[in-house]
Amino acid sequence: MKKHVLFFMTIFLITFACCPDNKNGKTTTSVTGTFDMNQTTAVQVMADTIIYDVVIKNPNPDDTWTQECLKGLKKEIFIDELFEKVYSGELAAYNFENNEIISPVALKEMENKKTVEREKIGKLQFTEAWIYSDSLLMLSKKVISVSLGSEVVDNTGELLGYRHVFKLYFN
Repeated sequence: MKKHVLFFMTIFLITFACCPDNKNGKTTTSVTGTFDMNQTTAVQVMADTIIYDVVIKNPNPDDTWTQECLKGLKKEIFIDELFEKVYSGELAAYNFENNEIISPVALKEMENKKTVEREKIGKLQFTEAWIYSDSLLMLSKKVISVSLGSEVVDNTGELLGYRHVFKLYFN
């Protein structure tokens, strides 16, 4: 019986993880589904909250390792999608300092005034939950939020660090 449950759970997870979503003519792959903690004891929450940074723009053209790590990233498409979700009202952008919502109108104004520039976004900070299934040898990640960081450079163009742009919370 346990083998049947694990077999069907595996098929279910593979189906949802590999099925393309073809809305509006765009093809995207999404990982959905949840583990039912009552079905198997092999599922463990490895991190209910884990926060880490990801550099998404190579600040040094001579850094071939970072360039190689980012070669599969569609940065502009991803960043544009996040901004469009804010503009459409599907996601709310939050200010890091006071956790207040940045309205779509205010964000558009910041873009027009160049206080926010999409092409300068060079770092993302993810907050995630990690769930691990020992029997399936599967690690599932649920993104709780993502923060966008814009490059801060000095007069010579040298990267000094990153400035928080906004934070998005996912359901």
